[in-house]
Amino acid sequence: MMLTKKYSSKHFYLSRPEVVSVSEELYYWCSDIPTLARESELMFYELGTHEFLRVAATPKDENDLSKNFFNIQKVKKAPTPHLEWGDKDKRRRRCDKEFKLFNSSLPNRAEFSRRLDTEIVALVRLLKKEQWLLADFQIIIDQQGVIYHIDLDRNKNLEVYYEDFLERQRFVKEKLGNISQEVRDNEKSSYSPC
Repeated sequence: MMLTKKYSSKHFYLSRPEVVSVSEELYYWCSDIPTLARESELMFYELGTHEFLRVAATPKDENDLSKNFFNIQKVKKAPTPHLEWGDKDKRRRRCDKEFKLFNSSLPNRAEFSRRLDTEIVALVRLLKKEQWLLADFQIIIDQQGVIYHIDLDRNKNLEVYYEDFLERQRFVKEKLGNISQEVRDNEKSSYSPC
């Protein structure tokens, strides 16, 4: 929420996260509940048309589940279609897979690229001040070129060394710039810039 106030950054959180201790029984019981979406230990429970409860089961000690906790937070639904991108291989592969369909669905390609270019400039300024965001960097880009930050419950105390920071910042800027350029130049591209 601080990112929105200080930098006008966008995200999907509607409330601050609450950390809840979890008994072994509750941990296993929750893992059997049907969820709208599940990605490893992240679960989304539908609250309404555009709201979900995001539950991150965070194992601290696999041998003693009583030391585990849930990170619970109310979030809004991401726009569809969207393009998900991150600096880890898994997210870039997902972006590769989804890029062609996303690219062909854009209503205004030139406006998308202009907006994304503006968002990239703001993002670079944000990353200089909030370097912790580069630890497992993850975003969603909507059809208007707006960047939304996701998975912001990363460790804010994680140290990013200056040389590594500059390299990662350049990588993020370059890859997102490639997406903007590819959208601007090639409507039916089979190449993925992710």
